[in-house]
Amino acid sequence: MREAQKGNLEKLDKVTVATIQSSKYDIYSPLLSNQMFMYQEELKGVFMLFLPQLKHKLFCLLDQELRKSTFYFAPMLDNVACFSEEASTCNLDASHIDKVAVYKEKLPNTHIFRVSEPNTIVVLVSTMVAECILRRNIEGLYFSPVTQVKGKDKNAK
Repeated sequence: MREAQKGNLEKLDKVTVATIQSSKYDIYSPLLSNQMFMYQEELKGVFMLFLPQLKHKLFCLLDQELRKSTFYFAPMLDNVACFSEEASTCNLDASHIDKVAVYKEKLPNTHIFRVSEPNTIVVLVSTMVAECILRRNIEGLYFSPVTQVKGKDKNAK
């Protein structure tokens, strides 16, 4: 499961069922990103507009006591090594990032991708994707600006 948290979903089954305990007052956000990056059907539609070939793994959160199930899709996004530790603002192990900075030269030509280096989940979307999500009034999401910096990664060869 640790590999799945890093975005490596290939080894997971097509559908994974997780038993949970919830209350009738719990609200399921359209996006989960604490343990893994997953979203519900409404966000899947937006992502598929920009990446039509995007593959997903399906997760079913099943509460047997309340007889309720909620489905989430985990996208198999490209992991891109573009994180600038020097220009980003984060704690010592990069598990919490206040300001994200990426190397401009390493950015892929795509609207959605996952940043592979930090110890937390960082998924970058283009302004077009963010605007598309905002126009649909999908609640429970937040966007923060990303700084692009020039220069070489100290690990580059």
